[in-house]
Amino acid sequence: MGSDDLHGSAPDSHRTALLLIDVINPFDFPEADQLLELALPAARRIAALTGRARQVVLTGLAGNICVLFTANDAYMRDLELFVPEDCCASNTRHDNEHALRQMGTLLKAQTAPSGTLRFTKDGVRVDAR
Repeated sequence: MGSDDLHGSAPDSHRTALLLIDVINPFDFPEADQLLELALPAARRIAALTGRARQVVLTGLAGNICVLFTANDAYMRDLELFVPEDCCASNTRHDNEHALRQMGTLLKAQTAPSGTLRFTKDGVRVDAR
């Protein structure tokens, strides 16, 4: 094991993703009170953990809706964005290209092809094309 900055809790290659699953939840179901009792302490720890994340690589469907909106959320949280242009798809090429342009221009996302992304000990980098 052994990573100086992660104390061996993640591989040195940093092939790690932090996913927050259903943490924005209205708690409008029968067992909500029961879950809420344990969710509040977990939410505090999740908030501390997410504060340590500084970069995010986004891929998926649809590029002009879900990926774009997720990228906007990440940008608003001052995360460095990587959206590989060849790992997103929308209903039309035009819609996808427009979304990628918006993410690159407005959200400062790196939209280089996936083959140029390099995952290093210090984070994600884009190799020169």
